[in-house]
Amino acid sequence: MGRIIAAFLMQRRSFIVTAGVGALAAAYGNLSGSVRAPRKHRVVELELITVMSLLNEDFRGTLSNVAAIGYEEVETLGSMGRAPAEVRSILEACHLTSPSQHLVPQDLYGVYQQWDRGVITMAQALDQFIRAFNLAGDLRQREGLTFAYHNGSKVFQRIGIDVAHELILRHTNVHAVKMELDTYYAFKAGADVLTYFARFPGRFPLLHLKDLDRAGEITDLGRGTIDFTAVLHAATLSWVQHMFVEHDRARDPLASARSSFEYVRAL
Repeated sequence: MGRIIAAFLMQRRSFIVTAGVGALAAAYGNLSGSVRAPRKHRVVELELITVMSLLNEDFRGTLSNVAAIGYEEVETLGSMGRAPAEVRSILEACHLTSPSQHLVPQDLYGVYQQWDRGVITMAQALDQFIRAFNLAGDLRQREGLTFAYHNGSKVFQRIGIDVAHELILRHTNVHAVKMELDTYYAFKAGADVLTYFARFPGRFPLLHLKDLDRAGEITDLGRGTIDFTAVLHAATLSWVQHMFVEHDRARDPLASARSSFEYVRAL
C-alpha cells in the first residue's frame, strides 16, 4: 500500500488535539478545511520533512530560512517535542502558516507492515484501511478538520481488475475522506495522475510535489521526468488547494527547497 500517512487540513486558529484511529491531529491554525475555488496567485508551500535534519538542529532558525526563500506556508510533522503554542508562535514570528499536518498513525502502519511481510493479503489490508479511513474522516469532520490519505507507490497495484487506490476512492466517504497525492510515488508506479484528477475532482485537496529522475529516485523539481506544468494545470482544475514541495532525501535541504521554489514560481 505504501506509507500510511494521515494529513489534516487545519480549520481553527486555536490548538486542537483529538485522538482517533491511532493518530493525533494538531492544528496550529489558519485555513479552511473545505474544498474551495482554485487560487489565482500560486502560493509555494513546503513539506517540512524536506528540512527535517535542520529542524532538529535549529528549529526557529530553519523556519526563518524557509521563509526567507519565499515560502509562505508549510506542512508540519507534529510538534517535534515542543508545545503547540510555541510552534504556532514561531511560525507566526517567521510569517509562516500551516494549513496541513502530516502524521503516521502507528497502528495502521502496523497493518501495512503485516501486509508487507505477507502475514495478511493486500485485500485484507485494504479492507482495514478503508474502514479506518472512514472512521478517521468522520472523527476529524466533527472536530472541524479534514482527513486525507497520503499514497505510496504500491497502492497503485491491482487487486484483480481493480487498482487499490481507486478502491479506496470509491469506498470511502467522498465528503469526509480526501487524498494527498504524492507525485513521486504515483508516477513511479506508472499511475495516470492527470486522469485521477479529472475522474475524482475535489478528492485531492493536497499534493506533494516530488520529481522522479530516470534512475527512479527523488530529485529537485524540474530536474526529473515529471511534467509539472501539466500536473499543476490539472490539479488546479481539480480544486487542489495546497501543493507542497518535498524532497525528503536532499543532501542540501535548503538548497533543494530554494531550487524547487524557484522552479514552481516560474511555471
